Amino acid sequence: MDPASTTVQNPQDGLLFPPGAFVVKSDLRACHPLITATRLALDGKTPDYRDHLLHCHGSHALGLRVSPACTNRMLRIMDAVLKGAETLGWRPELTNWWNSGIRIGSTLVTFRVFERVTIRATPNAPGHYPKRSFTYLPSGCLHLEIDYGRAFKDGVRTTLEGKLRDFATALYEHAKATELYQRRLEEQARLARIKEQEMQDQRERDEARRLEEERRTQEEAERVDQLMTALDHWRTSRRLKPFLVLCERHLLDAGIDPKGSSEHAHWLSWAKQYARNLDPFTAGFPLSRTTQAAPYAP
Repeated sequence: MDPASTTVQNPQDGLLFPPGAFVVKSDLRACHPLITATRLALDGKTPDYRDHLLHCHGSHALGLRVSPACTNRMLRIMDAVLKGAETLGWRPELTNWWNSGIRIGSTLVTFRVFERVTIRATPNAPGHYPKRSFTYLPSGCLHLEIDYGRAFKDGVRTTLEGKLRDFATALYEHAKATELYQRRLEEQARLARIKEQEMQDQRERDEARRLEEERRTQEEAERVDQLMTALDHWRTSRRLKPFLVLCERHLLDAGIDPKGSSEHAHWLSWAKQYARNLDPFTAGFPLSRTTQAAPYAP
């Protein structure tokens, strides 16, 4: 049965291949626009002097490395890959480097397209100092290698053309795995943000508790200070009152009217007022818990 006329479904994830998808044509007629752009980019290029491959990359062409002899075959394979990807609703994208990319959903899967080279040691000329040198020759073996994933290449029994649907399945699995990994990262980031917010809230609660305890401690210290100050004032007032009575008697004995207009009378009046004001109960203690002393006013 012709694989180009059959619909194939991947039993693992339900990936459905439409008829003719990922089947390589025998020519490049009506090829994909990116294949046309890549052909134009390769025109006039000369093989690299080291690996003898044509190197193509940029913002308008696919990134690949292939020998002139395998260029047509590689372009036909990539034409089948790009068209097959679009039949599945995927979108080919350029990566501006050696890789090519296909966006599956919201995930961009990149892969490399290249021809493997064969490394051969070059024999040294007679009489020369032994020095290892190598020659890189194109092998004709084409590769499609998913970044950080599987690689597909020409085999002894099956060529790369027969592995394109397996390559598409690997792209799909890689995209799903990447999407799952991204969701896990986002979930970890979300949980980290929640934990950080909880820690921030806990720090704010601890700071509010500390400030409240500090306020209460300060308020307690102020109350103690008011209490002890009131006690000192009360004791002083209690000691001043009998003393002022004696002072008044001495003024009378000296012939000075304590209620007159003399300086001594003014002083005695101020002292009595000071003693009364110094008494915290005169100011309404403990209801007001304030004490005031009247200034000296002759």
